Amino acid sequence: MEAFTKEIVPDLESYTPDLLIIFAGFDAHKDDQLANINLTEESFGKLIVLMQKAADKYCGGKLVSVLEGSYDLEALARSVETHDRVMCNSPPM
Repeated sequence: MEAFTKEIVPDLESYTPDLLIIFAGFDAHKDDQLANINLTEESFGKLIVLMQKAADKYCGGKLVSVLEGSYDLEALARSVETHDRVMCNSPPM
């Protein structure tokens, strides 16, 4: 979160993007053994909110998300559900 809030999102200003594209892979989930980064569905949701705000600020809200995958199918299902809910601005279930 710190890298996104302090480095990645602020750097967008110098690029003046027309569109933000997210390649939403969930290998960083705590239940996925590939990356050992230990993010949760909530973490992914917070990252989507940050990107939505950045898209609003820098490119008129234009944000595309390409869903990728994960090696843990249950974590993937929960993460995609959270991702989609946040992208559609729906409240959590």
